[in-house]
Parts: sequence; structure tokens; C-alpha cells
Amino acid sequence: PLPAWGRAYLLAQGLALTALALALLLAPEALAGVWPWAITRMLAQVYSSPFLAYGVASLLLSRQHSWPEVRVLVVSAWVFACGVLLASLIHRGLFSFAGPAAWLWFGGFTLAALVLGVLSARALRAGGAA
Repeated sequence: PLPAWGRAYLLAQGLALTALALALLLAPEALAGVWPWAITRMLAQVYSSPFLAYGVASLLLSRQHSWPEVRVLVVSAWVFACGVLLASLIHRGLFSFAGPAAWLWFGGFTLAALVLGVLSARALRAGGAA
């Protein structure tokens, strides 16, 4: 079975990312002002869609109970988190580390990469089909 800590992490991640996505969509000016790099109102709204997809998928995963049920999406979310970290490191010159936004960005995706990496390894080791 999927461990309770894994389901709790996925729930927390889902709630946080869904809230971020809705804020980007509904209050783009406010979020654009605190984003870790310069973005426009429209770009803030465009960014809401991948965060919403990631958040809702995490919420759905948090309701599952076995490794086969979460394997594909957990591994996909891990690859996404690692890709975001890599792209962010490549373009780190665009980030402003004067405020908390960049630290939250890098910290959040580092945490996601680590936890989702552990969950992915366990899901792949468990094998089986959904």
C-alpha cells in the first residue's frame, strides 16, 4: 500500500499548487509583482495552467491507495520537478534572491524532486499494473 506520509505529501502539494494556480489565474497582477522573475499579467495567467494540472493531479494521487495506481503520475511529476529545477538553474540569472519568492521556488521544487523521487523509486520497485 501507498504509505500515509506519501499520501499526506501529495495532498499538501496538491492544495498548495492548486491555490497557487487559482491565484495566478484570478489575481495575476498581485502574483506578477512577487514572482521570482519578471512576468506580465497574461504570462501569470498562462503559468496557472501547468500549476493547476500539477496540483489537481497531486490531489487525485493523494486519494489512491496502491503503488500501481500512482506510478505513472508520480514518476511524471518527479520528471517535471527535476526539469523545472534544471531549467531554473540554467536561467538562475533571471531570479531575484532579494525576496522569498526565488527561495520558495527553488526550495519547493527541490523538496518535490526529493520526495517524488523517493515515491517514484518505491512505485517502480513495487511494479504491477493498475
